[in-house]
Amino acid sequence: MIKIIRHGIKQYRVTCPVCKCIFEFDESDVEAFGPPYDRAVRLNCPDCGREMEGWDAEDLAKSYGG
Repeated sequence: MIKIIRHGIKQYRVTCPVCKCIFEFDESDVEAFGPPYDRAVRLNCPDCGREMEGWDAEDLAKSYGG
């Protein structure tokens, strides 16, 4: 029988295109926006506040690869 001891939290790493800050985030750090049929997410750089947008956390990590 499988017993979960602790659920894993996937971490993503990105580089801010403005100030070049490299930071990690997880799903709980992104904010969803837009209409329900075309939902996207955004994340702000913790250093300069630059807003980064993508379709989901994976897309943010690919677009702003760190």
